[in-house]
Amino acid sequence: MKLGHRISTTFQVQLLNDKVYYERFIFHPENDPEIFIYYQSLVNDISDIYRKGNSQSIFKSPYKNEDSESEKLTAIQAGYSSIYTNWVNDGKRIIVYITSKLEVIISYTDDAVMAEVKAKQKEKEKSDY
Repeated sequence: MKLGHRISTTFQVQLLNDKVYYERFIFHPENDPEIFIYYQSLVNDISDIYRKGNSQSIFKSPYKNEDSESEKLTAIQAGYSSIYTNWVNDGKRIIVYITSKLEVIISYTDDAVMAEVKAKQKEKEKSDY
């Protein structure tokens, strides 16, 4: 699946009554060290449309944001870092983040439709009893 000029390796969409409530694209940059460039490029493209998002880079000791890119890659792979940007508007959420597998993921959630899905699931679970 293509998103803009990027080709995702995985695409997932979940619908309720023809309304999207969850969508996810997974991208694998060609080279691990390019992950930060790829991530920032995707964040910039989304920011051009939806305004600047809320970006966070969280590192757990012994790693820190001032580390070299190779140390940051190690921190991400070892689960010592979270790097993400999110946008929230009218109950719709977009988040771009880097996984420990060095994937860049963009996900979209519509809170209103998601609430409908959860209500239907709860009703089904009750009826199972």
